[in-house]
Amino acid sequence: MKKIIGLIAAVLVVFGLYKGYEYYNVTYKATPAYAKVPAQVPELKDTVDDAGKKIAGSKSYSYKLTFITTDGERRVLDYNIEDADPLTPNAYVKADISQKRVVKGPEGVQKSDVPTSVLEKLK
Repeated sequence: MKKIIGLIAAVLVVFGLYKGYEYYNVTYKATPAYAKVPAQVPELKDTVDDAGKKIAGSKSYSYKLTFITTDGERRVLDYNIEDADPLTPNAYVKADISQKRVVKGPEGVQKSDVPTSVLEKLK
């Protein structure tokens, strides 16, 4: 009986570790990607938290950016910027992105810094 309980516990631990690893890969494992900022600056709106409540005194710009990874994969991600200045319209940006979110960035880059294979897909 003790062996069966130990075996079940071991299987549950291994399963939990696997699910944690899977979640990490999807959410935080990042790859470099490039996007072109839309020509129109989004409206400055009240910032809301995950529960949908307004955060007092905070405004943000909400973008939907189409990123192209260095592998050529297209990912459309939402990005909110709580800054006084929006992203520069029609500028190119580089960010480290996962399958679900922008992990780091975006940072402005020159058009010449964008790989040509990525640049063709951004047009």
